[in-house]
Amino acid sequence: AGMAWTQPDNILWARLADDSLAAFTYHHEHQVMGWRRQEIAGGWKVEDLCAAPDSLGRDRLHVAAYRTKSGATQRAHLVLHPRPNYSLDEVGMFLDAAEEYSGAPTTTLSGLAHLAGESVAVVGDGAYLGNFTVSGGGSVTLLQSVSHAWAGLIPRRRFCSLPFDPSGTGDMLGRTHRPTQGLVVLSCVEADVWAGPADQDEPPSEIDTKVRSRQPANAIPKV
Repeated sequence: AGMAWTQPDNILWARLADDSLAAFTYHHEHQVMGWRRQEIAGGWKVEDLCAAPDSLGRDRLHVAAYRTKSGATQRAHLVLHPRPNYSLDEVGMFLDAAEEYSGAPTTTLSGLAHLAGESVAVVGDGAYLGNFTVSGGGSVTLLQSVSHAWAGLIPRRRFCSLPFDPSGTGDMLGRTHRPTQGLVVLSCVEADVWAGPADQDEPPSEIDTKVRSRQPANAIPKV
């Protein structure tokens, strides 16, 4: 097993005995601490990991990853994308095993040979452009041109909130209450959001629970 510590998010990353990835978040001033499994989309496993600062001094998690695809072992150097700094015109990525393109407007993204035959999501010029199948040559063809894009696998995460306690003191626990409104802030490509019992793993079929990132029609404008 190996470990790495990253700031400013205060996360301890750990490689487990089965080569999966786990993370421990620790914020003493907010009384936040807890473990979670951090599954990497596409069946990637962790061979080793470390943390190193980027050019702006932010810690970046580096993972030596591997997986078996079509009977062959693949290896990759995965680097955790930093939390976006919008003052520097950075855009959130929220994809696994992704590749970035930045240059002249194009409808073809290449360099995806490690994802050949797989479905990838593409986020381009501030909008979610949809899912595309990577060709045998490692490229995807888009329906519109982009000058900055990410193409990668969508990680799946499940979040279940703690019991509702509007007072923040814990004295509401065990008492009946019925919230009528809620606010959920998401940073993702696509999500299902609904209210229901804590053990309900799938969204209800009778309502539309799908929430998607910005579409091309309302992409983040460049200034």
